[in-house]
Amino acid sequence: MDIGEFFVLCLCVILSCLFLYRWYNRIYNNWHPEQNQMIKNILALLPLIALAVIIYTLDGLASFDVVGNAFWTFFYVILGYAWIYTGLTAMSAYFDISWTDDVINLKNKSALAAVAGGYLGIAIIYSGANIGDGPGRSKRP
Repeated sequence: MDIGEFFVLCLCVILSCLFLYRWYNRIYNNWHPEQNQMIKNILALLPLIALAVIIYTLDGLASFDVVGNAFWTFFYVILGYAWIYTGLTAMSAYFDISWTDDVINLKNKSALAAVAGGYLGIAIIYSGANIGDGPGRSKRP
């Protein structure tokens, strides 16, 4: 690992921890028990579904030097959550669909469908980008 990869890892750890903390904190602290639990449950499952998709891709479909390597799998999972966080922020900025305002605060089920689709779409795009060996990789040892 060179210094650039170490910097990216540190930045992504910060972004991913911030994202997951905000995600679950807003779900569980802003939700009253008498309100509809379906929206809360769907939002709580989204990071786990994204994790399953990313790990499935990294364990079997990624580059030869990533498959079976715990460090690089961790690196790419952390990078994936940072990518999702950035994508949701861009979705909020450009499409005016906010998971906090529309889904958490207003309990809008239509916005939930858009946010869940965007969340999983970003995770699938990221996973698809990690399939196979990149052009910069050398041949298998």
